[in-house]
Amino acid sequence: MVGLKLNNLIGKKGSLQNLTDYWDVATFFEISVLAQDYSKAIQAAEVLILEPTKVFVPSYLQVNQDEDSKNVHVYNVCRKGKLQHEWLFPAHHIKGVSLYKRDVRAVFLYVTENADDFHIFFSSETQRQLLQKSRQKLKAAIQRLMS
Repeated sequence: MVGLKLNNLIGKKGSLQNLTDYWDVATFFEISVLAQDYSKAIQAAEVLILEPTKVFVPSYLQVNQDEDSKNVHVYNVCRKGKLQHEWLFPAHHIKGVSLYKRDVRAVFLYVTENADDFHIFFSSETQRQLLQKSRQKLKAAIQRLMS
Protein backbone atom coordinates (compact mmCIF):
# COMPACT_ATOMS: atom_id res chain seq x y z
CA MET A 1 0.00 0.00 0.00
CA VAL A 2 2.77 2.45 0.91
CA GLY A 3 4.68 1.50 -2.25
CA LEU A 4 1.66 2.25 -4.39
CA LYS A 5 1.17 5.65 -2.74
CA LEU A 6 4.85 6.57 -3.19
CA ASN A 7 4.77 5.37 -6.78
CA ASN A 8 1.72 7.55 -7.43
CA LEU A 9 3.33 10.61 -5.83
CA ILE A 10 6.62 10.18 -7.71
CA GLY A 11 4.72 9.48 -10.94
CA LYS A 12 3.07 12.89 -10.66
CA LYS A 13 6.52 14.49 -10.76
CA GLY A 14 7.33 12.90 -14.10
CA SER A 15 9.89 10.46 -15.42
CA LEU A 16 13.29 9.81 -13.86
CA GLN A 17 14.89 12.32 -16.22
CA ASN A 18 12.55 15.06 -14.91
CA LEU A 19 13.36 14.47 -11.23
CA THR A 20 15.76 17.09 -9.89
CA ASP A 21 15.60 16.49 -6.14
CA TYR A 22 18.02 13.91 -4.71
CA TRP A 23 15.38 12.42 -2.39
CA ASP A 24 12.86 12.07 -5.21
CA VAL A 25 15.44 10.07 -7.17
CA ALA A 26 16.22 8.00 -4.07
CA THR A 27 12.50 7.26 -3.63
CA PHE A 28 12.26 6.32 -7.32
CA PHE A 29 15.16 3.92 -6.76
CA GLU A 30 13.49 2.32 -3.71
CA ILE A 31 10.16 1.94 -5.50
CA SER A 32 11.91 0.31 -8.47
CA VAL A 33 13.68 -2.17 -6.19
CA LEU A 34 10.44 -3.01 -4.38
CA ALA A 35 8.71 -3.54 -7.73
CA GLN A 36 11.70 -5.67 -8.83
CA ASP A 37 12.21 -3.41 -11.85
CA TYR A 38 15.99 -3.57 -11.62
CA SER A 39 16.71 -1.79 -14.90
CA LYS A 40 14.95 1.35 -13.59
CA ALA A 41 16.65 0.91 -10.19
CA ILE A 42 20.05 0.86 -11.90
CA GLN A 43 19.23 4.02 -13.87
CA ALA A 44 18.18 5.79 -10.67
CA ALA A 45 21.30 4.58 -8.84
CA GLU A 46 23.49 6.04 -11.60
CA VAL A 47 21.73 9.40 -11.24
CA LEU A 48 22.23 9.27 -7.46
CA ILE A 49 25.94 8.61 -7.85
CA LEU A 50 26.65 11.04 -10.67
CA GLU A 51 23.89 13.59 -11.14
CA PRO A 52 24.38 15.98 -14.11
CA THR A 53 24.55 19.21 -12.09
CA LYS A 54 26.23 17.81 -8.97
CA VAL A 55 28.63 14.99 -8.38
CA PHE A 56 27.47 12.42 -5.84
CA VAL A 57 30.20 9.90 -5.17
CA PRO A 58 30.61 7.45 -2.32
CA SER A 59 32.46 9.15 0.51
CA TYR A 60 34.17 7.63 3.48
CA LEU A 61 34.97 9.14 6.85
CA GLN A 62 37.52 7.50 9.10
CA VAL A 63 38.21 8.74 12.62
CA ASN A 64 41.56 7.51 13.97
CA GLN A 65 41.99 7.65 17.73
CA ASP A 66 45.32 5.84 18.06
CA GLU A 67 47.89 7.37 20.39
CA ASP A 68 50.24 7.89 17.43
CA SER A 69 47.76 9.36 14.97
CA LYS A 70 44.63 11.16 16.04
CA ASN A 71 43.09 12.37 12.80
CA VAL A 72 40.08 12.46 10.54
CA HIS A 73 40.42 11.00 7.06
CA VAL A 74 37.81 11.95 4.43
CA TYR A 75 37.99 10.43 0.97
CA ASN A 76 35.85 9.91 -2.12
CA VAL A 77 36.01 6.97 -4.50
CA CYS A 78 34.75 7.31 -8.05
CA ARG A 79 32.70 4.68 -9.86
CA LYS A 80 35.74 2.86 -11.24
CA GLY A 81 37.15 2.32 -7.76
CA LYS A 82 39.87 4.96 -8.06
CA LEU A 83 40.54 7.47 -5.31
CA GLN A 84 39.06 10.78 -6.41
CA HIS A 85 39.65 13.19 -3.49
CA GLU A 86 41.35 12.74 -0.16
CA TRP A 87 41.83 14.87 2.95
CA LEU A 88 43.67 13.96 6.16
CA PHE A 89 43.22 16.34 9.06
CA PRO A 90 45.10 16.02 12.34
CA ALA A 91 42.61 16.15 15.19
CA HIS A 92 43.77 19.60 16.35
CA HIS A 93 42.77 21.02 12.93
CA ILE A 94 39.10 20.11 13.43
CA LYS A 95 37.37 23.37 14.35
CA GLY A 96 34.08 21.70 15.03
CA VAL A 97 31.24 19.47 14.05
CA SER A 98 27.69 20.76 14.10
CA LEU A 99 24.45 18.94 13.56
CA TYR A 100 22.41 19.76 10.48
CA LYS A 101 18.96 20.61 11.80
CA ARG A 102 17.06 19.76 8.59
CA ASP A 103 18.21 16.14 8.48
CA VAL A 104 19.00 13.95 11.51
CA ARG A 105 21.62 12.06 9.49
CA ALA A 106 23.81 15.01 8.51
CA VAL A 107 26.60 17.10 10.03
CA PHE A 108 28.88 19.95 9.06
CA LEU A 109 32.60 19.31 9.56
CA TYR A 110 34.70 22.46 9.97
CA VAL A 111 38.50 22.32 9.61
CA THR A 112 41.21 24.98 9.87
CA GLU A 113 43.48 23.78 7.05
CA ASN A 114 40.95 23.68 4.27
CA ALA A 115 39.01 26.43 2.56
CA ASP A 116 36.12 24.00 2.19
CA ASP A 117 33.98 22.72 5.00
CA PHE A 118 32.21 19.41 4.62
CA HIS A 119 28.47 18.73 4.64
CA ILE A 120 28.32 15.02 5.38
CA PHE A 121 25.19 12.87 5.10
CA PHE A 122 25.25 9.49 6.83
CA SER A 123 22.91 6.65 6.00
CA SER A 124 21.39 6.76 9.49
CA GLU A 125 21.12 8.92 12.59
CA THR A 126 23.02 6.22 14.49
CA GLN A 127 26.07 6.70 12.27
CA ARG A 128 25.93 10.44 12.85
CA GLN A 129 25.84 9.82 16.60
CA LEU A 130 28.92 7.60 16.32
CA LEU A 131 30.79 10.50 14.70
CA GLN A 132 29.71 12.80 17.51
CA LYS A 133 31.02 10.34 20.13
CA SER A 134 34.31 9.93 18.25
CA ARG A 135 34.70 13.69 18.00
CA GLN A 136 34.16 14.10 21.74
CA LYS A 137 36.82 11.44 22.45
CA LEU A 138 39.26 13.15 20.06
CA LYS A 139 38.65 16.53 21.67
CA ALA A 140 39.28 15.11 25.15
CA ALA A 141 42.49 13.41 23.97
CA ILE A 142 43.77 16.64 22.39
CA GLN A 143 43.09 18.55 25.60
CA ARG A 144 45.07 15.94 27.57
CA LEU A 145 47.99 16.24 25.13
CA MET A 146 47.97 20.07 25.29
CA SER A 147 47.99 20.22 29.11
